[in-house]
Amino acid sequence: SPKAYAHARDCARDYGIGIHTHACEQKEEEQAVLQHFGKRSIPMLDQMGILGEKTLIAHCVWLNDEEIKRLADTGTAVAHCPSSNAKLASGIARVPEMLDAGIRVGLGTDGNVCNNSLDLFEEMKFASLLQKAHRLDAAALPANVALRMATIEGARVLGMDREIGSIEVGKRADLLLLDLAQPNMCPIVWEGTQTNVLWNLVYSARGSNVKTVLVDGKVILENGRSTLVDETALLQGAQAQTLQLMERRKAEMDKVRQERDNLRNMVQVLNQKPGRQELRQVQVYQKAIEIMFEKSPGFAPAWQITVKEAEEEVKRAERGIIPFFKR
Repeated sequence: SPKAYAHARDCARDYGIGIHTHACEQKEEEQAVLQHFGKRSIPMLDQMGILGEKTLIAHCVWLNDEEIKRLADTGTAVAHCPSSNAKLASGIARVPEMLDAGIRVGLGTDGNVCNNSLDLFEEMKFASLLQKAHRLDAAALPANVALRMATIEGARVLGMDREIGSIEVGKRADLLLLDLAQPNMCPIVWEGTQTNVLWNLVYSARGSNVKTVLVDGKVILENGRSTLVDETALLQGAQAQTLQLMERRKAEMDKVRQERDNLRNMVQVLNQKPGRQELRQVQVYQKAIEIMFEKSPGFAPAWQITVKEAEEEVKRAERGIIPFFKR
């Protein structure tokens, strides 16, 4: 909401910190924002004072030319999440145009639900291949650009490029050591300045090729295993919690099905009692059933709450605020 963004803007100013938000991810999202606010996402964020050098916006799939220019003019950075954008059918971001305009663009994964692997090696490859396939241009977003987006450009979008993002004297010792003696990384060619290591890193490497990780000089991964946690215990715990979650989900879904059946029975009874009040109550219960269908299986509300929500929607429909049965 405008109030929430205004609060975030003020906090960022008062504490000298950055702002991160998501925008322009889905085509339908942009249409909804335009319909509700009378402006698209980027102009809305601009109006609220959110854009700026300390702001990082994820996705930005549906930017137009004016919005790309505005992000560049304000110094706003973008986190490109190609795997998530593909999995959710969001679209393909105009990354080459953003880079040409001078926008800082780094690579991101988005959340685990809409990415799964959270592997930046995969993101490098996917970011490059998406642009090539979309533009029918094998030279689009080349390997060196993808590697920079995962390293120094990622540091730049965070405003930390003086500390991290490249191997330089005076910067933090953030390093990855990869095992190149693996089938997907071979052969290795290195003759003078001619090498295929760059292409192997971007198009062949996987997170599993990483054997050692140092963060600020501290080894947190050694021989492919974490030095900070018991991986076996952690995985076993995650598996057990998942099974418990699925059992709770099944129980909640059984409740939802029973609540739907109850509502359908109420509708049938009311349909046999024609009258203005009964008709209106039928509409409420029909709307409640529709809401429950929309929210399941991810959410199973108590039917009393669902009926109350349906009642509010029917009232709004009667006042002409929304078309009935459309959400």
